[in-house]
Amino acid sequence: PANNINFGFGTADEVRRQFIIPLWNVYSFFVTYANIDRFDPAAIDPPPVSERPDLDRWILSELHQLIADVTHSLENFDPDGAARRAEEFVESLSNWYVRRSRRRFWKSGLLDGQNGSAAGEDVADKISAYATLYDVLLTLTKLLAPIIPFVTDAMYRNLVNYSRESVHLENYPVADLSLVDDRLNEVTRLAQRVSSMGRAARSRAQIKVRQPLEKVLVKTRSTIEHELLSVAEPQILDELNVRTLEVAEETDLVEYVVQPNLPLLGPLYGRRVGEVRQSLSDADSTAVAASVSAGQPITLGEFVLEPDHVLVSTEDKPWLSVSADAGYTVGVTTEVTSDLLLEGQARELVHRIQNMRRDAGFDIADHIVTYYTGGDLDELLAHHSDYVSQETLSTELLNDPPPDEAYAEVQSFDGLNARIGIVVDRD
Repeated sequence: PANNINFGFGTADEVRRQFIIPLWNVYSFFVTYANIDRFDPAAIDPPPVSERPDLDRWILSELHQLIADVTHSLENFDPDGAARRAEEFVESLSNWYVRRSRRRFWKSGLLDGQNGSAAGEDVADKISAYATLYDVLLTLTKLLAPIIPFVTDAMYRNLVNYSRESVHLENYPVADLSLVDDRLNEVTRLAQRVSSMGRAARSRAQIKVRQPLEKVLVKTRSTIEHELLSVAEPQILDELNVRTLEVAEETDLVEYVVQPNLPLLGPLYGRRVGEVRQSLSDADSTAVAASVSAGQPITLGEFVLEPDHVLVSTEDKPWLSVSADAGYTVGVTTEVTSDLLLEGQARELVHRIQNMRRDAGFDIADHIVTYYTGGDLDELLAHHSDYVSQETLSTELLNDPPPDEAYAEVQSFDGLNARIGIVVDRD
């Protein structure tokens, strides 16, 4: 066989970490918020799939393609292929769909079976998110039952509120290929690739994702992908925490550095190799690089060089950090203006307060009062208090010492120092 059948603690633990735990975490996320919002799938009338947001239609498209692929693999005695394909789907479900949908589940208001009860809040999107994730998880438990029978049975019985005996007594899922949207799948894959490369570019510049940036420049492999990029743009902007996206050529992102390939040129030109080096230095490096890429000779006055006579490398434009892979090039601007810095500090403050909520053992739905002293947060909160309050469920942000019963910590980040205390708002 092409693949050895390896089994042992290490291999089994890898499957647990990379497949079972991410699947269980998605299930746990859903159950936690469904209980908070009193989501009852039997009492909710979700919108038709065709009317749901792109993110929901995409994961349902991928789900039904998964059903078709797994069914084909199992019918052809390829359980390994079925399991690997399922692992890929769970990774996308966890690291793209759920992560990008979290705010939809966080929206205020309980779901009472009458299309929601949140005053002044459009809950259609929240209902769509719940209904979609419920359908995905319920279908996954049936699809994966032959592969991980005990985990899927436990998940299934809880998802159906123990109204049915076992997932192993249910019919196996059948793919609805009318829900498979190849173009939407391509758009999302492009968004995922560009976002991954953008995060790599940020990492190279040592700029954390919580710090907003002004622009991302993207060079794709084809004009078709240019069109897809316009559809994927909102996802990419959100993922990379940048304000604008610009379609670019590689010359907008990098500068070319051309050098003579001395081991080849030395024997050909002998003492004149210095003249060749100077001619190459005086030439337009972009034009030389284009000729090398096209496999065409390079004429430098009286010298005619073959493409392998020239070594081409690239350097990022001074104002960019760039990542390139498989024909794609993505660059992010690295200048952080005072406006961007304040926004980044607000995001970092939210992160710190969220960690404090967890460490204090507060319930995920608890509203809090946040106290701060030290003065360093005044400008930040003057511009972004609404954002901080909304994200941390703070009913008040008070520039006062925290009371004795508060959970308090000294926080230091980006040159700011403050003592922050939080208490549950009982009003």
